[in-house]
Amino acid sequence: MNLKYALNILSFINIKPNKYLYSILGKHKYIFLKKKILKYNYNDNQSEIPKVIKLAKASSLLSLTNNIYMLSDNLNENVNYFDYKTNTKINNPSYYTNYYTPYGDLWSYSTLIHKIKEKVIQGVSISLDGKKLIAIDNNYINNHIDSINLHIINSSPLYLEKLIDLMVKYNIQFDFINS
Repeated sequence: MNLKYALNILSFINIKPNKYLYSILGKHKYIFLKKKILKYNYNDNQSEIPKVIKLAKASSLLSLTNNIYMLSDNLNENVNYFDYKTNTKINNPSYYTNYYTPYGDLWSYSTLIHKIKEKVIQGVSISLDGKKLIAIDNNYINNHIDSINLHIINSSPLYLEKLIDLMVKYNIQFDFINS
């Protein structure tokens, strides 16, 4: 927040320079404020209570304006930080499925099919017997896959051919692991 802008607001609402403001603002800013108030023809006969209320309102307004300004800056800087769709392609799903213990939700086979069609799946590891699948979703931040992104799916070897065809169609990496 611009200091001159803040001082202009204080002088506009007719706050008389005093020792409290001097201790907060310092000598140079206090003199600047005093000159501004003289410019607005400060009325010395005003009661002190309305001045304190005006100071409190002005300080709240300045604080709120400053917080909004800081929040907008932080949002602009971090807008790409939470971009889930810029994840890199997984070339070897078994690397993640062997490294992490799956803590994601347990999915049904039909849920896996829907997630593949919605392009939520990054990779799938299939057990050699075809009865267990581990899917990796793309809901992770800054290319950091965690246990929560791994989902176990109980399956049947009868469905594997259709599943593999679907993964090839949607360009999803898959590989085989020991159960």
